[in-house]
Amino acid sequence: MSFQFSGKKLIFSLIIILLLFVGGVFLLWWLGKDVVPEQGEIISKRWSLKGETYEITTNDLGQKFVEYKEEGLKIKVPEAWIVKKYYEEVDILDPGVEFNEYGGISGDSIRKGACGMAVEISKSEKVDSEIPTDVEDLRNLIEIVQKNPEEMKEKEGYDIIEIDRKLALRWIIRKDEGEIISITVEVPIDNTIYTFDSGVIFSENCVDKFNKILETVLINK
Repeated sequence: MSFQFSGKKLIFSLIIILLLFVGGVFLLWWLGKDVVPEQGEIISKRWSLKGETYEITTNDLGQKFVEYKEEGLKIKVPEAWIVKKYYEEVDILDPGVEFNEYGGISGDSIRKGACGMAVEISKSEKVDSEIPTDVEDLRNLIEIVQKNPEEMKEKEGYDIIEIDRKLALRWIIRKDEGEIISITVEVPIDNTIYTFDSGVIFSENCVDKFNKILETVLINK
């Protein structure tokens, strides 16, 4: 009986240790910090600007825009589309998007062909002079893609485009049949990354809509 009790105590202790470890990793992720496991040292920090700091504005013609004036960002919202602010991003969503009881986007409506774009601005802080930040890594990757455009596009799905005359990395994920299932575009400027993401795509029509919104993006930096 005492052996069984000790075994239970041991298992309980291991569970507590595991939960503390997972909680610590989650806390570091939440704070936007990357950790090198073998060193256990914080080497870089990245955080996203809060969604509520984005503004929704309208011009004299009744056209709607998403703006983050401090970061020089302005995006035209297609007519009748919805803008939803979340903690770290702003979503621009077509009228076909539905929401669940918690205010989140319904997966069923996306699978039925509803489209959207998630917009996020994040910043990196240099912590270790010998280790690149996320912005520096992105710039390095852009240079690699520029030197090997065909190979990087074929093997990794990367290519280089311009957003408001600024270099951007585009990452397209496809099914084996070649059908596009997601698009992510990132623009590095100074210590800032501007990210535009399609989410999971179930309709080819969403690719065209995503690209048309990208054409309206202005980054005054």
